[in-house]
Amino acid sequence: MSNNMGKDVDLQERVRLKKADREELYCLEPPFPKTNFLMELSSACNHACIFCAHQKMKRKPAKMDKAKGFDILQQAYDLGTREVGFYATGEPFLVPELPEYIAKAKDIGYSYVYLTSNGSNEYEQ
Repeated sequence: MSNNMGKDVDLQERVRLKKADREELYCLEPPFPKTNFLMELSSACNHACIFCAHQKMKRKPAKMDKAKGFDILQQAYDLGTREVGFYATGEPFLVPELPEYIAKAKDIGYSYVYLTSNGSNEYEQ
């Protein structure tokens, strides 16, 4: 998620810019798109694990807009990704729409859909 929560996401343009940066600065290979990407459905977490970077995160916890998330899934697939992981600094089980995201990814055609979790869906405060 980004600070541009209200703006449309155009992955193809972002890929073009990243690829141009890589070609000019680093000449990295292989160029994007890779076959896998991570999608943070929420930046909220219900634990404070000492080994996790979440505690150092400066942005406010927020949840991905479902329509935007579905659009990102489709764009990433169209760009060549075939695997999606639903995690990053947030806990995916805090997102009630998680089953819908998994179903959408499978409907689109992703061959591998996975997540990483702390295994809890309740806040411990």
